[in-house]
Amino acid sequence: MKQMMTVFGFEFKTFAKSGAFIGITIFMVVLALIGPAIPRVIQFFGDMDIGGERRIAVVDHTGHFAHRVGTYVSPTAGMFRTIEDARAAVADGDYHYAVSIHEDSFTLYITAMGVGALNLENSIALMLRDHHRYTAFADLGIVPAQQEAIFAFFPRSEVMTLSPAGEITEDTAEDFFTNMIFSYVLSFVLYFGLLTGGSYIVTTVVREKSTKTMELLITSCKAGRLMNGKVLGVAAAVLTQILLMVGAAALSMNLFGGLETEGVLGMLDLTFDPYIMGMLVIFFFLGFIMYAFMYAALASTVSRMEDANSIQTLPMMLVMVGFFAAIFGMTNPGALWINVLSHIPLFAPFVMFMRICLGTAALWEVAVSIAAQVATIAVVAFAGGRIYRMGTLMYGNKPRLRDLLAAFR
Repeated sequence: MKQMMTVFGFEFKTFAKSGAFIGITIFMVVLALIGPAIPRVIQFFGDMDIGGERRIAVVDHTGHFAHRVGTYVSPTAGMFRTIEDARAAVADGDYHYAVSIHEDSFTLYITAMGVGALNLENSIALMLRDHHRYTAFADLGIVPAQQEAIFAFFPRSEVMTLSPAGEITEDTAEDFFTNMIFSYVLSFVLYFGLLTGGSYIVTTVVREKSTKTMELLITSCKAGRLMNGKVLGVAAAVLTQILLMVGAAALSMNLFGGLETEGVLGMLDLTFDPYIMGMLVIFFFLGFIMYAFMYAALASTVSRMEDANSIQTLPMMLVMVGFFAAIFGMTNPGALWINVLSHIPLFAPFVMFMRICLGTAALWEVAVSIAAQVATIAVVAFAGGRIYRMGTLMYGNKPRLRDLLAAFR
């Protein structure tokens, strides 16, 4: 145990003091501090009305839309006689868009494609559609008051969320959006954590083999303890990084959360949820440990830095499967394939956590998933230790499959 703790302390300090680790940690902490404050910043600048409203130069060839443009398009729209004049006004910077409107079509002129232009196109299309409907109703003898009553109808709707036990919960669309953000956060944090931590482990192990340093190390420390110390040391450093990020996020959420507004801005308002944050730390740590043992074991099978990238292919493919399953699974978190993947330990850090965030995982499923990951870590650590011990004694040639199987005898 003392030998492993010595390796643990050395790897923790070495990795934690590296420039890449410090830089990423600072970036993550700053991002965690800024992220929850974004809705407040948007609200502040929105109240100041910075930038004003986008102005549009309108050419109405029908004579029907002069009184409708302000309602459908923009109250600051300007009317022009020819499209040439309207486009010239855009070129001079007095207007941002120009549009030429006919009875059944329109042409929108923009200076750059963007969401604003697409929304404007949709608004003008709605204006022409509604005008066509009003005209058609009038031809049928339906008076304007009756038309307004018909168009004013909109059904009342309510979306109720059911728990895994079938009980109605109090979750709202805002809660779903907030929890989806948390799911994205873990997916990206775990993905990049494995990129940095896993690459560090691979590089360290391969360098020790290529420089013959490992021969000296295993004379004073058993191979299994050496590997465990390396993995746990790097994992502890990365976990410290995550805890700093979570702490910064919690502080920022408590300072800037609770924004009382509706719509998209309200959905961006993040509030601290101890349960989800706790699960984030647990699933991240378990996922990292699981893959870190795999990285260390595979790295011990090569002796050249040129081969370091090739042996990372298998774990990175598994990581990407879990990563993209969690991302795409958010469209239908109750799907059978999502349920299945969430119970496979190698993918559970991504997929099960996504289900936890979106409220589709029962507590017993979470408990089973954590237990399965712990058991998998034990298996991977045992198998990885055997491969690591065999790999430390082999130089030059990559071990064949029968060599790897022989390590378990």
